[in-house]
Amino acid sequence: MTGIAGLVDVVVDPLGTVARLRLMIEAFLLRRRWRERQPTDPLERFIVLCWRRTGSNWLCGLLHGHPEILMHNELFNESDVHTYHRKDLVDGKWTYEQRDTHPGRFLKEMFHNVVDPRGLMRTVGFKSFPEHYWDHGRPNITLTRIFDRLLQNPAIKKVVLERRNMLAVYVSMVRSKVLSAYMVRDYSDVPIRINILELQQFIDRYQSQYKSYYTKSLRSGSPIHTIRYEDMVES
Repeated sequence: MTGIAGLVDVVVDPLGTVARLRLMIEAFLLRRRWRERQPTDPLERFIVLCWRRTGSNWLCGLLHGHPEILMHNELFNESDVHTYHRKDLVDGKWTYEQRDTHPGRFLKEMFHNVVDPRGLMRTVGFKSFPEHYWDHGRPNITLTRIFDRLLQNPAIKKVVLERRNMLAVYVSMVRSKVLSAYMVRDYSDVPIRINILELQQFIDRYQSQYKSYYTKSLRSGSPIHTIRYEDMVES
């Protein structure tokens, strides 16, 4: 099974701790002898398929920190274009309204216009949440079609990030909404009420979405790697 830019077994092992995951990525890439990348060589492409509050910022930050991986963030965020390379690729070129009007052209640019002055990059990717392809609570047909094509494209590798404790995901989502903040590390002192019906509806959507991630990707023959939140925070 292949991985991101050939990261075989880097994100396959579900037993790895944070330190072990880091070491495996570094060890694999440092030991492998790549020939010098030529300008005509295509970049590998990947998507991190996930849900909010599953550790995606941590994982994307780790990938962004590697010299051979060009990592974007929420390219299809509902109200902005989030990337670690905003100044070079987005500012003055793309607003989220322009992106939603021309999503195919936007995605092509994000995958092919690479900030790589040293010629080291081997792969480029971004993270995806289900609501990125919705518009005011309703599916955006144009964006949904783009997303389905990505899922069903066997040339685009899929990294599925999931958190098994669905109650923890729900609680974290509710608390972050109460605070209107998504980067706070500790929400434990924020009291909330749990609506059982809403919790069950969330669990149904969560399970259905991850089933769709796997089903559509596997049907196309896409390489898939699963990373679990619980393994990343394991001490």
